[in-house]
Amino acid sequence: MLLGETLASCRKSERGSFITIADSIEALVCSQPGLTELEIAKTLFDGEGDLQRVHMMCRRLIAEGRLTRNGVGTTANPFTYSPKAVALPLISDVLCDPTILE
Repeated sequence: MLLGETLASCRKSERGSFITIADSIEALVCSQPGLTELEIAKTLFDGEGDLQRVHMMCRRLIAEGRLTRNGVGTTANPFTYSPKAVALPLISDVLCDPTILE
């Protein structure tokens, strides 16, 4: 396990590795885009006590390119998180590249 990968539970993934808080946050945001840090904390930890931990993990996931953040971070317009958009090939690239169609 790498530094900063705090376990969210004792559950293991299908690959046999422990599920980290970062993995749990990413999975939650992928299934429900647009969540705030408070909503993530309440969903994963049943309260606001871990809000700072969620904030730090969200910042890390943004730095790693796994999440995107919207909003300005105020009470009226809090940060919301979404999965990082995957760049799909343009239809013109697919039609012009015969190796893609094989």
